[in-house]
Amino acid sequence: MTATFPHLIDGDEFSNVNGGSTATCEVATDGVYTKLELGYVSGATPVPATEAVIADELELIRLKVNGKPQQEYTAAQIIAWLKSHGRTIRTGFLNIPFSLPWMKTIGGQDYTRWGTADINTFHVEVKLKAGVQNPSLKLRYVKDMFNEPMGQILKFRNQVLGVTSTGLRTETNLDKIPRYLQWLFFMGGANDINSINIELDRRTIWEATAAQQSEHLAEYEFIEQPNVFMVPFNYRKRSFEYLDPFVLDGQGRRVRPHNSFVLELDMAAANDINMMQVIIGQRD
Repeated sequence: MTATFPHLIDGDEFSNVNGGSTATCEVATDGVYTKLELGYVSGATPVPATEAVIADELELIRLKVNGKPQQEYTAAQIIAWLKSHGRTIRTGFLNIPFSLPWMKTIGGQDYTRWGTADINTFHVEVKLKAGVQNPSLKLRYVKDMFNEPMGQILKFRNQVLGVTSTGLRTETNLDKIPRYLQWLFFMGGANDINSINIELDRRTIWEATAAQQSEHLAEYEFIEQPNVFMVPFNYRKRSFEYLDPFVLDGQGRRVRPHNSFVLELDMAAANDINMMQVIIGQRD
């Protein structure tokens, strides 16, 4: 009899695991993935890396399907995103979930799992900090051994917002209108952002000071992270809640794309901000 629960199995070793280089691992396209587990060891005497070491030494993680990036983030970013949902970072490991255990329903948890029946290649790339000693990377998987086409997934995009002065910083060039945006995740210095205002078609849809934002997040059981300003549009943890890029009519039908999207940050410090967008949709 075939087991009907997700399998926890070892994956392959990475190639080109050297300081200052990009290590690569090819993932098999023979099942449905609910999680990747990235194991990392380093040091003069190699030991499983602590959370702080993982955040410092894994400079960029990229998941590619058919050669196209679908998720891209620093280790520090994905750690902060996971911890904001109450997940613990274990020594030596970094989890990359596709099924999301914090969603409110089982269907919502599995909605963004990664089927591989209709893709040709799946690669994980990790850029290592220059000068790291004796690094070692390995993947483990949680996967079902049946297969299905890849449906809606979470895609992570990064953009650096240059900040040259305190006060208002306005941004309108967010990959045109963000498609099905679930999160905006800003990382910078401590207390860099005083407040945020987001307008869609010249109508304010999100407006909060840092203190108001903290209250809102706490009410919905998010855990604030140091040096992070979070805007979760699906704050009720429902997979179908996102910033829709289309204008809807009274019956919920999409009529036309929005004409404008404006992000306005009131900056307390003139430090550049790294902005991560989390988007739900079909793979690129």
